[in-house]
Amino acid sequence: MNTREYLELASTKQVSPDELYRFMATQVPELAVLYQVTEGSKKPFLAKGNAPDRRYVVAFSDAEASAVVKVDYPEYMKREEEAALPFLLKAFRSDAEGIVLNPGLPSRLFLNKGYLKELIREYAAEQLAKMPGPWVPTMEQNVLLVEYEKGQYTVAVYLREEDAGAVTQKSGGKPVQRTWSEVLERCRQLGADAPYFHYGLPEQIPFTKEQATRLFASVQPKQVTETPSKTENITPQQRPIDPDVAAGLKKLEKATIEGQGMGNGWEVCRAMAELRRIWVVVDPEGNMVILAGQDQSPIVDFFTSEVHANRLIAEARQKNPNLPAMTPRLISTKKLYRALAPRKPIVWINRGSPEAWTSIMGDTLPYVLQLMGQLQGESV
Repeated sequence: MNTREYLELASTKQVSPDELYRFMATQVPELAVLYQVTEGSKKPFLAKGNAPDRRYVVAFSDAEASAVVKVDYPEYMKREEEAALPFLLKAFRSDAEGIVLNPGLPSRLFLNKGYLKELIREYAAEQLAKMPGPWVPTMEQNVLLVEYEKGQYTVAVYLREEDAGAVTQKSGGKPVQRTWSEVLERCRQLGADAPYFHYGLPEQIPFTKEQATRLFASVQPKQVTETPSKTENITPQQRPIDPDVAAGLKKLEKATIEGQGMGNGWEVCRAMAELRRIWVVVDPEGNMVILAGQDQSPIVDFFTSEVHANRLIAEARQKNPNLPAMTPRLISTKKLYRALAPRKPIVWINRGSPEAWTSIMGDTLPYVLQLMGQLQGESV
C-alpha cells in the first residue's frame, strides 16, 4: 500500500492515528513542500482550514502528488523535497494551525497541532532509536530532570545539540550526548517509564512506554551481583521508618531534584528544617563519618534514603578499600545540625547520585537552624 492510499484510509478513519504516525515515520522519510519565492525569501504555501482565519501549512506525500497545484506565475513557486521531521518541526513552531497533506486529492488529511505533535514524537522516536544516544542538558554530572506528573520525574532528551543548547541557556549547564544505557538507568532510578521529548520547546511531549521500549532496544542491562564486604560487620537499620519522616525525606529529595545540582536552595533548606531525622553515614561507634573536604571546609553528607547512602559508601570503598566499616543510619536532625553548624561545612545531599545537590557555601546549616527555630517557635 502506497502513502496516498494509506492517507485515504486515515482520512476516513479506517486506521487509527497511532497507526498513521507509525506508518509515516517508517515509510515517509521525505515530504514534498511548495514555497512561494519572492525577492530572495521563501514561504511555504498555506491552505485555508474550516474557519476563515485558520491556515495550514501545505505538504505532499510525494513530488507527483504536489503536481496537482497549478499557479498563474510558476516562476514564483518552488518545489522541494525535505526531510519530514525538520519540516514538521518548523510547521509546528509556526503560527499555522497545523499541516494539510495532499490538498486537492482524495488523500487530503488535516492534522492540527495536537495530532502534529504526536506525529513529530513518532518521527523523533524513530530517529533517536538509530542514534547512540540523545542530547541531554547536563550540569556537571546532573542531567536535566522534568516533572511529567505531580512528584514524578524523568530525563529530558533532545534530537540535536542545538535543541538541548536552547534549553541550557535558561536552565544552565551544557548539552551532552548521553548513551541510551545512561538514560535508561536514570529513568529506572526515577521510576519513569519513558524520557521526555524536547522539554522546554514548543513541541515538548513525553514519549510513550511503547516508544521508550524502542528507544532502549539496543541497551543490554548487565546483571550485577554485589558481594558483601567481609569486613562490614554493622547490620543496616531494619526498623520501619516513621511515615512523617519518610514523607519529609521524599519532600527533601524532590527539592534537590528540582534544584538540578545547586539551585532551589530555599526549598531545600526548608525541607531540611522540617525533617526530624535524616540519613547519614556512621562508623561502628555511631559517629558521623566525614568522607571529604573542600577548600579546607569539611563536607557533610546527608541522604534521603539508605540506598543513596550505600551508593556513596561503595564509591568511597572502591577508591580506598582500607576504609573502616561504615553504615547508613537515620539520626535526629536538630542535635546533628547544632553540632555541625559552627564548622560551617559544605552540605551535600545524595552525593554520588545523579540528583546530588550541594550548598557550595558554608552558611546552609546556620540558616537551616534559623528556619527550624521559626518553624518550631523557639530559639535554636
